[in-house]
This record gives sequence, structure tokens and C-alpha cells, in this order.
Amino acid sequence: MDSLASLTNFTYTIESPKDGTYGVYREGVGWTGIVGYIAKRKADLSLNGLAINQDRSQVVDYTLPIMSVTTKLHIIKPSEAINYNTYTAVMTWQFWTATIITLLATSLTFWVLLN
Repeated sequence: MDSLASLTNFTYTIESPKDGTYGVYREGVGWTGIVGYIAKRKADLSLNGLAINQDRSQVVDYTLPIMSVTTKLHIIKPSEAINYNTYTAVMTWQFWTATIITLLATSLTFWVLLN
């Protein structure tokens, strides 16, 4: 940041909001956190992972993301083989019969209505 500042001739200070939040809107108070700093013009910009939402976009202009980060969950590999029928195995033949009849009746109804 120092080299960019000297190259383009600007000064900056790094400051964190006193409440330590990204920013939420509170009735009677207004915006808090980083969004509050920008909305009250105490800051010109913010460099962080501020989530984009509709309420914040009313007071903050966002740039396009430069980098996207994904979070992955890692678990221990199961010792047993995975049974992909776990969810469907508990459904009885009556359930499957009702599902097929409903599917056929719905299809027939739409066909009659549209022709």
C-alpha cells in the first residue's frame, strides 16, 4: 500500500471501527461498523471481505470482486461403504405407488387442459 500511495501521491490511514463490525443498520442509530464509516464519510473506501447485500448497497458502492474464496468442509472418510439408497430405502411401496399415480394424473391433467 505504501508503494501505491507514493506512486499515485495519496495518503492513507488504516483504522478499524470501534464496534468491530462490518456494519448493520440500527433504527435511531443508522449504520454501524465499516459501512457506517463510509456512509458518514469518515472513510473513503474499505478493503475487506464485506458481504454484498441489498441494504448495504443503498449506501455503499461495490466493485466487482477481484478474488473469490470457497470454503470446503473435510471429514474423515467413512469406514463403511456409502449406501446411496439411504433416503429412498425407507419409502414404502405405497409411497412409490402414490408418487407414480400423482405424476401420471398431473401429466394427464396438463395434457387435457392444453389440448
